[in-house]
Amino acid sequence: MKFGSRAIIVVSMLAVGVCPLSAQNSITGDGDFRAASWGQSPLEVENLEAVAPFYRDENLVIFRDDFQGIPADVIYFFHEDKLIMGFTHLLIEHADLEDYFTDYEQVKNSLGQGLGSPHVENWQMSLPELEEDRSMWADALGFGLIKVEAGWLLGTTGVALRLSGGNFSGHLMMIHFSQSDMNTGRGAYKEYFAQKIGVPNEYFRN
Repeated sequence: MKFGSRAIIVVSMLAVGVCPLSAQNSITGDGDFRAASWGQSPLEVENLEAVAPFYRDENLVIFRDDFQGIPADVIYFFHEDKLIMGFTHLLIEHADLEDYFTDYEQVKNSLGQGLGSPHVENWQMSLPELEEDRSMWADALGFGLIKVEAGWLLGTTGVALRLSGGNFSGHLMMIHFSQSDMNTGRGAYKEYFAQKIGVPNEYFRN
């Protein structure tokens, strides 16, 4: 199985761990992302997990876990051998794309129990008529015409919940990032995926 088709429907903003996740430990945990701290090396991060990763390369270390019973890929991203971002990609598949909006609200509310209300929530709609016709949202998500992201700022760490879509499917992901290295991390991650699969993944799609 190629990484480009599996763990990347990734990306683009959040975390899970040694045991099944809860909203609290997935966000605050014992570190900046799960039990890890920004700046740690891949080896240091691997030693914090209870199982071996199912994928690793010079920039990524990926584990399988779950978030509240939902299977998830837990992705550590390193730049210059230092942990700079973390992702939790929820592996959800719905025939009815409307269900992804329900998932987004449920996960946002679950995270909010530990984090409070999001500091920002941004809806991006590529067509003005989408703002007036809610019935179009499911199809629009499948065509990549709607994105929504809720974000929290927690000291040195930023957290985001992102719903995006494309190829007639939806993608729900949580993202942790070092606030002091936010721009560096975003640029490095975008470049990584451009080199690996030829184009950025959905988190960086404009």
